[in-house]
Amino acid sequence: MFDFTEPAAFMTGLGYEHVDGAWDAKAIVGNLNNGRVTDRRAPALHWRVDYIPGEYWGVGASGVHGKTSGTTSVNYADIDTFFIRGDWSLFGQVEAGLAKGHAFDGRDSRWVGLSGLAAYKFTPSLEGIVRLDYIKNDKNGGGTPNLLSSGTCQADSGPTACGDYRNGFGPGIDNTTGLINDPNKGANRYALTLGLDYAMTANAMLKFEVRYDRATQNTFFDVGSSTFKKTIHCSALLP
Repeated sequence: MFDFTEPAAFMTGLGYEHVDGAWDAKAIVGNLNNGRVTDRRAPALHWRVDYIPGEYWGVGASGVHGKTSGTTSVNYADIDTFFIRGDWSLFGQVEAGLAKGHAFDGRDSRWVGLSGLAAYKFTPSLEGIVRLDYIKNDKNGGGTPNLLSSGTCQADSGPTACGDYRNGFGPGIDNTTGLINDPNKGANRYALTLGLDYAMTANAMLKFEVRYDRATQNTFFDVGSSTFKKTIHCSALLP
C-alpha cells in the first residue's frame, strides 16, 4: 500500500479494501509512523485506488491527508501508471504535496514531482533501465515531510542549520561566504539513472547503476573540496 515516495513508512489503525473487477480500493485511518497510541498522536487517512483492466497496463492514485507528527500536517496525492508488453516495461508518476510549517523558512512547503522509468530486456537475463526524476521544491526554502530539518532558517544560522546537503534539498550556499544565499528559495532537483540488471541464476541478480543528480542551487556538499555544488555523480555494482 505504501511506496518510498510517500511520507508514511507505516501506520497503526483500521483499514478496509474493496475489490470489484478491475478496481481495487484501499483506505486506512490511524497514526502515521507510530506503532502505538502515545502522546505523539498523528491521525491521518491513507488511501489508494487502482484500475488494472488487463495484464498489460494499469493506472492508480494514492494520497495521505493528516499529520505525520504532533505538529506537521501533510496533504499528498499522486497518479501513477504502467505498461508492460513483451520486452518493454514503462512506468510514470505525477505527485504533488503540501506540508504545513515544514519549509526551511518555517512556512508551508509545497512540491510537485514527475518520475518516469523505461526498461527493456535485451535477453531473458539482461535488462537495461533508464529513469528520470524531477521535483520542483523551491517554495519557501524547500522541504519535504521526510526531512528532519525544519523550522526557521536564517542566513546567519550556518549551512548545517538549513537544508539536506546529502540529498540536495533546501537553500543554496554561497561558497565564498559559507552562508545561505536566500533562506526563502529552495533548490529544484532532478536525477538521471542508467542501470543494467543481469540475472545470474533464478535467485541471484547482479545490478550496475550510474546516476547523475543536479540541483538549481549549490546544495550538494562535496567532502573532497569542502564546497557546495550543483551536481553529484555516483555509480554502484550490487549483487
